[in-house]
Amino acid sequence: MDGFQFAQRAKVAAPGTPIALLSATALTLTLDQLRDLGIDAYLPKPFAFSEIEGLLAALARRPRQ
Repeated sequence: MDGFQFAQRAKVAAPGTPIALLSATALTLTLDQLRDLGIDAYLPKPFAFSEIEGLLAALARRPRQ
């Protein structure tokens, strides 16, 4: 299963859980298309540790559904 399939299954199993995608490949998908697939945030590699800390902190602040 790839990351997108995992995200879709995770959203069904735990709908309120935010999902962040970290990818080493350039994506041709828009942020709206990623959200449609169940991805809440996207961070391309390479990234600084502070970037992932900020991204995870922002996701944690979102109200749970």
